[in-house]
Amino acid sequence: SGSISSPDDETANLIKYLNENVNRLQLLSQKFTNEGNTEKIRQVQSAH
Repeated sequence: SGSISSPDDETANLIKYLNENVNRLQLLSQKFTNEGNTEKIRQVQSAH
């Protein structure tokens, strides 16, 4: 884009990005739980 966002825009985008990743992690954890793969859950949680 090249245009400089205002700090508020950057903060809003960062929060949106973080929320999307939190949702993705929760879905991954649920998927691993459903598969009975608790070892991967520990790896995912320890990485964050």
